[in-house]
Amino acid sequence: MDINITKELTRFKKHIEISSNSRIFFSGIFGIGKTHFLKEYFKSNNLYECVILRPVNYSIASNKDIMDYIKYDIIFELFKKNIEFEKTDISKYLSAQYYVKDNFIKTASTIAKMAGQIGKPIANILDGLQELNENIENHNQEVQIDQKKETTDFLNKIKEKDGSIYEENNITELISSLVQSLKVSEDEDSAKKETVLIIDDLDRLDPEHIFRILNVFACHFDLDSSDENKFGFDKVVVVGDSENVRNIFQAKYGIDTDFNGYIDKFYSSEIYKFDNKSVLKGFLSEFLAKLKIGQSLYLGDSRSVYYILLMEILRKLIDYNLLSLRTIQLSLDKNHQIEQITFTVGNDYKRLTSVEVIIITLFKILISIYGSKTALEIALKKLAKKNPLQILSNSHILEPILCLLDCKTHKGDKGAHSYVNSDLNLKIDYLIDESMRQINLNIEKISYLDKSQEEITNFPFAPVLYLSFREFLNLEKLNF
Repeated sequence: MDINITKELTRFKKHIEISSNSRIFFSGIFGIGKTHFLKEYFKSNNLYECVILRPVNYSIASNKDIMDYIKYDIIFELFKKNIEFEKTDISKYLSAQYYVKDNFIKTASTIAKMAGQIGKPIANILDGLQELNENIENHNQEVQIDQKKETTDFLNKIKEKDGSIYEENNITELISSLVQSLKVSEDEDSAKKETVLIIDDLDRLDPEHIFRILNVFACHFDLDSSDENKFGFDKVVVVGDSENVRNIFQAKYGIDTDFNGYIDKFYSSEIYKFDNKSVLKGFLSEFLAKLKIGQSLYLGDSRSVYYILLMEILRKLIDYNLLSLRTIQLSLDKNHQIEQITFTVGNDYKRLTSVEVIIITLFKILISIYGSKTALEIALKKLAKKNPLQILSNSHILEPILCLLDCKTHKGDKGAHSYVNSDLNLKIDYLIDESMRQINLNIEKISYLDKSQEEITNFPFAPVLYLSFREFLNLEKLNF
């Protein structure tokens, strides 16, 4: 898919370049394209050195080990960047220097052990470990410090307190040292690069893991009077759906707990709301044209009722964050098999009206896009709740929906019929007739049950669509 994200790239550039923006909460629904967007942004911008972590890989770890996994994963990502260790100011971190020197085998073996648990091949960093060891050996031949034993003893004492709220130990100091080296540009005359730590897919973690990570970073912010980020990164970007994190937070700590007072530690100015809705909606015509439905049906014709109705539904689903970029991408990669449809109403077989064929086929297409009936039902139910009323520009798009919605009443019989729903305060008068060997349904009038309201200005399109889908699911016999 060729999705144009230029506008959003420009908007994010303005946000991240705010001088005080050292912490960013990058928010968007699952599957909307957050990871792809951030990769594209930092790939095209050589002012930053990024370390991207995906803690979802640690899902089987115990909560107390999460920060250790974070630290070792950062080391792996740093070593993969081919750091020039001669530029690393190890003398600035004497405790880390001496510990790693005196315990290099132990440190290396620990990293190797962690490698398998976070899904990273140890071969990727062996060269970096060897170079680091040689660098430390050479440095210590040049620099002799009388208080070596005292420093080493102190480090060992701190090491015994691993897991404390300070989370400051030899590995943390080593990471800070390596992060500092990333800021040195290959061109000595160029400005130093900014280092960025990206913690991706935060809201896909176990709740205990989410808040363990956030709390350790929050504790660092509270304790560090210099306002420096943990591990010395210039910017920390937390990626996830802020509303999803809010729901998890309130489920864990109670609905009355102040979420805003908690989460505002993780962004410097405001939560960045990633929004590619306009881009996705602009791509829908191309999406429908490319969808592999079969030779008997082409969805790219803008004059067809399939196209018009699908565009109306898909746009609304995108507007309310119920259809993601990832779902659209996956749909383009598969063949959607839409087979012949027959069903019975009660004990009597009834031939389908032409519009019933349309709506049943349309629902089957949507099920195939979402991957299951349940996933589509959840999306349509949420849409009905979030968008109960809308301006209806063309009442004819309702005819396929109404035909299935009221099929147990009209049963395909010709003549005048009425659909009445007191919950929606709605009455729809319609006519079923036959022309050109097809049975057709035509809406004659839409009105309120409450006669004080004389004309329809807003229509419950999403609720009616959801009810129609429920009838689709409740058909006594439906051959897929």
